Amino acid sequence: MFNSYDALPEGYSLLGEINMKDNKMQFLFLNVGAIVMFIAVMFVWVGLIGPLSVSDPLAMLLLLVLFVVNIIIHEWIHAFFFKRGNDAKVTFKFHGFAASASVPGRFFSKQQYLITGMAPFVILTIVYAVVAWFAYRYLTTSYQAVTAFLMAIHISGCMGDFYVTAKLMSKDPSILVEDYGIGMRYYSKTIE
Repeated sequence: MFNSYDALPEGYSLLGEINMKDNKMQFLFLNVGAIVMFIAVMFVWVGLIGPLSVSDPLAMLLLLVLFVVNIIIHEWIHAFFFKRGNDAKVTFKFHGFAASASVPGRFFSKQQYLITGMAPFVILTIVYAVVAWFAYRYLTTSYQAVTAFLMAIHISGCMGDFYVTAKLMSKDPSILVEDYGIGMRYYSKTIE
């Protein structure tokens, strides 16, 4: 299931690239998309639960700390799945507008890359849903609001993962993907 290579196999050529730093339209699309996603999650949350208020200063501090912790855990989950089935060294970076876990120079199967890309969304959404249930059952409104904001931050922070997944879904199952942190390249088998 998890199949990666430390060199591009013979018979593959570059099919496309997603580069968040050099492609300003992709950068703009992803950032606007993340903002829209944040607002949408908050609207759904308020529609289901009611108005949100963070009046407790400790809750506000907790939200800031959890924002940073969320980013770190998100990237660790990517790293965990990048390392499945290989001994690749994962590189962690902060690019000024995004954090990344990547394995430059390693080529992953489409299946492994898609699993790696979506793992933080799936795992953390489940964890945050359980935390939200607990908060709404046992904690004050300030801490309930923290869970709402944290869920919205988490889901909007997955915008890049959603974009890459959508882009790769229509590609042939045999493609290989190289993630270099600020972007990724995908390769297809050359037709002979």
